[in-house]
Amino acid sequence: MTITVGTFNTRHGRPPRGLARLDVLAKQCAVLDADVLGLQELDRRVIRSYFVDQPKALGRRLGMQAAWAPARRPILVGYEGNALLARGALSDVSIVELPRSPERYTRVAMMARVELGGPETAGARLSVAVTHLQNHRPEAAAQLPVLLERFGGYPEPRVLLGDLNLTRDEAAPVLEAAGYEVADAGPTSPAHAPYQQIDFVAVRGLAVTRARVLPTIVSDHRPLVVDLRQP
Repeated sequence: MTITVGTFNTRHGRPPRGLARLDVLAKQCAVLDADVLGLQELDRRVIRSYFVDQPKALGRRLGMQAAWAPARRPILVGYEGNALLARGALSDVSIVELPRSPERYTRVAMMARVELGGPETAGARLSVAVTHLQNHRPEAAAQLPVLLERFGGYPEPRVLLGDLNLTRDEAAPVLEAAGYEVADAGPTSPAHAPYQQIDFVAVRGLAVTRARVLPTIVSDHRPLVVDLRQP
């Protein structure tokens, strides 16, 4: 059985030039063809994205269940945050606020159990965490072990999806020391000419069989898509 997962910092569906477009973002996410998808920088009722509830709308358009974790209020109303989308059922959803300095805005990790229901993955169960760590690297480095400790309370297999705002040299040793395999497909940021990997898929209790970074017409990150199997 192959399970396909992906992580994508969406920048609320905004292309390099122009305004946010939900229809274009939905098409981009559909191309990933993932059973489980972790999305960062999605909006819910924010002016810049026309007050759309992006997690709910994307779930409906993609035929996936969606869970939402608000992180910060960007302008006046609404929230920006992370979403977990799955072709199946979500349960035991929790939101963990990560440690931060008072001058920096809130970062969270959302954790859940997923029971897949696709034609080729029906009945597969896994624990998934979706996160977007602080863009100040020393704080991101401090947040990652806290996230892993909390995620350790969920049963294996575990899949971590996120924009860690750490380079591979910074993130991989921490993840590997915790027993995770880190997918390697090359740089993900910035989207127009990527030179660094700051978006990650890390798994424990599953094996990576294929990983690829895909081009995108929205966001300033490229999505990372990974195929997994039970070892």
